[in-house]
Amino acid sequence: NAYRYSLIQTETLVPPQDIAARMNLKTNKKILHVICLHLADAKPYVFENRWINPDVVPTINGVDFSTKSPNEWLVENIPFTAGDITFSALAAGAFEAEILACKTGEGLFVIDRSTWKDERAITSVRLVFAPGYQLHTDL
Repeated sequence: NAYRYSLIQTETLVPPQDIAARMNLKTNKKILHVICLHLADAKPYVFENRWINPDVVPTINGVDFSTKSPNEWLVENIPFTAGDITFSALAAGAFEAEILACKTGEGLFVIDRSTWKDERAITSVRLVFAPGYQLHTDL
């Protein structure tokens, strides 16, 4: 599979209440929001909707995510001490159907993940996978 990464948007803004609560942020705290798409063989594979706390990752300001995904940059540069992962499913709405090139109502696999440095959230990300994605683990 030929992999390609595409940055859609980067901006600094106040996150929605659910993200702020998940990251234990103060009210009206602006953080970095990065939206991108990962493709396999020129087809959408996973949509990444990521929030990054610049108070915990001060070197994030000015990072160019046009060629390297935020996940790749974070793994290479920022150690974490804890994290959590939630797996779920989602019926594609109009937005997901458009960005993942699927039909509205199709089932999508979702991973919500947060990483922490001690008691402070580094990042919170939602990964929404195109229809047909499977997660396999060995025991």
